[in-house]
Amino acid sequence: MTITFFHMQPGPFAERCLMALRLKGIGFEEVILDPTLGQNRTPEFLSLNPRGTLPVLQDGSVVVRESQAIMFYLDKAYSEPPLFGTTPKEAGAIMQAIWDQTSYIEPLLKSIIGPLVFGKGDLSAVDAVEQKLVTELEALDRVLALTGWIVGNAISAADLSLYPLLFAVRASLREPAARNRCQAVLTALDQLPNLRSWLQAIAKIDGAAIE
Repeated sequence: MTITFFHMQPGPFAERCLMALRLKGIGFEEVILDPTLGQNRTPEFLSLNPRGTLPVLQDGSVVVRESQAIMFYLDKAYSEPPLFGTTPKEAGAIMQAIWDQTSYIEPLLKSIIGPLVFGKGDLSAVDAVEQKLVTELEALDRVLALTGWIVGNAISAADLSLYPLLFAVRASLREPAARNRCQAVLTALDQLPNLRSWLQAIAKIDGAAIE
């Protein structure tokens, strides 16, 4: 039975799920909806997800929303390659890393992505989070020095969870609209050696390009 994946374009949260689908070699139908046209508020879509949020994955009679939940479902339904480890210890470490990202790094990244990518939020907030984000990136660089991945010796959901957000921030800070904001963040993304190698490794897997 064909998997259908509903999402908006572009979107780092949907990209988490798309990367998981591609890594696992799962065939799927992609449906891109435009929230500005109300395509996520139609009766048909609301019957799948009454909240109207994206992304959403439909696998037969199973419907899952929220990117982290979708990755977890895919890993349980399609086990290879594993994204949440193969032991309770590995699974716990991966979930811990994801929640660290959600609590400490993701809010800082959203403060940049919102104003610069989606035109939502206060541009002054971009400058306010700069040093905090650099500190988090330096800590991440030290973690990546151990094995090249956030947890363990292979790519996992912890990597897929964070990579699309960092990729989006890096791209947005290179755009003219950024007006040279957060240059310390861009420098960290480009020059911290383990972080840069990690970005390049995942980009190669995902078919993207990190210059």
